[in-house]
Amino acid sequence: MRSSWSWRSRRPETLDSWVVGLCTLMLYVVLQRDALHPPDAHRFLQQVWAGDTATHHFLYLRAAAVLGKVTAMFGLSVFQSMLLLSALGGSVAAVAAHRTMLLLGLPRHRAHAGAWLAAMSPTVLYFATTVEIHVPFLALANLAWWSAATVVASPRGAHLGGAIRTGLFSALCAGMHATGHLVLVPIAALFWLRGRPFVETLLLAGTHAVAILGLAWILTGGTQYLHSSAGLLTVSSWQLDPGVVASAVWTEWLFAFLPISFIALLSLFWREHRRCGLVLHASLLPYLAVSCAVLRGVSERGAYVVPMVIPLAWLATRLLPVAGCVLAAVAGLIVGVHQNGPLHAHAATEEYARDVLLCDRSDRIHVFLGGSEADAFGRGAPSVRSSAIEILGAARGMGEEYFPALCASWDQSLAEIRAAGRRPVFTAAALAFLRAEPGGLLSRMMRDYVDPRCTWQPVGHGSFEAFEPRPR
Repeated sequence: MRSSWSWRSRRPETLDSWVVGLCTLMLYVVLQRDALHPPDAHRFLQQVWAGDTATHHFLYLRAAAVLGKVTAMFGLSVFQSMLLLSALGGSVAAVAAHRTMLLLGLPRHRAHAGAWLAAMSPTVLYFATTVEIHVPFLALANLAWWSAATVVASPRGAHLGGAIRTGLFSALCAGMHATGHLVLVPIAALFWLRGRPFVETLLLAGTHAVAILGLAWILTGGTQYLHSSAGLLTVSSWQLDPGVVASAVWTEWLFAFLPISFIALLSLFWREHRRCGLVLHASLLPYLAVSCAVLRGVSERGAYVVPMVIPLAWLATRLLPVAGCVLAAVAGLIVGVHQNGPLHAHAATEEYARDVLLCDRSDRIHVFLGGSEADAFGRGAPSVRSSAIEILGAARGMGEEYFPALCASWDQSLAEIRAAGRRPVFTAAALAFLRAEPGGLLSRMMRDYVDPRCTWQPVGHGSFEAFEPRPR
């Protein structure tokens, strides 16, 4: 019976799930980019190294810390263990996608194809081969989808236990990343599409709310996590500029999920599949709205939209013949590898890492990094306090009214670093990022506010060079 949550329900299909999981794990490990996704992943690595896991990404940081302790016994660094966590998350997500396809009524060969369509999506491929939160986050989202599929595949009548279990998985998903709350929207749409009793949706939402509040309060004291989640609804963030909207639709959806994002659009012109297509694209709207509000035109490669990959792959599998699904999965792999491109990483040589550590030991520095330097620090000098300068990238999409707040934030950041007994220093790559757009807000801050008030003094040791801003 397809509605079973048990692995023992259908042995050939269970074997298929194991094959999908093991093959995707091996593929993600082989394609690992040995890189951090800027700027957040650099901060995550620093937090795991320091044992600071009580933040709004508390489940991801705790999972990374636990895996790091286990893999340390086999000689893996924190950086390597976090890469492994991404690959493992991708493997679990692929298995859950396969089980979901079966429960949603696809025959065995099509379910297999649908799982690979999801696993080979360029966005999934990128985040499964890079240190970042979004594929471990996807693993929990896909487990929520798997649980939801058991509900809709059950006989008529309320499946209360399945609805509660789905709410627990969606809460865990939100504990990974605040956008996990949004997974309730497409799952509720699935319940509605399949004519499920409304009590299941109520149980889903209620369980989700109680579970995430309980988890956040127990593990973090609640305040940081609740502040992060509430931030999604801050009115000042919701500036849906037409250019930002167009950028989000392209970079966070159509381009990020090539080619199946375009295949799904065909459902809108196909009478048999139009209803499902309309529901899927309507469920996308909250994800794209949050992408617009939070990212403000900065590309995150579809990171916020990634929980929609199962319904996208399921719909594409229904539209295409099996051979077409295989070709689409191969095309997704090719697009993903091409988008990721060659990794131009900063050489994390032993000499460079040693020089960074020696400079930190003598001068107690806090380094602002740019580009692939975060990868070098993650591999060779994770104990050195540092920040990826790309965290300021969102300022490029801000209006002139934010200039005073940006300057005040600059002063506050440097003051806090100095109050902690450290010297703020900037690498050449970080300074190049700040000055990259002559007409932008960041370059204006450097030209009109920072440079007139300070000089840039070279600091460093050996192969490591940086510059410290000192008052004139």
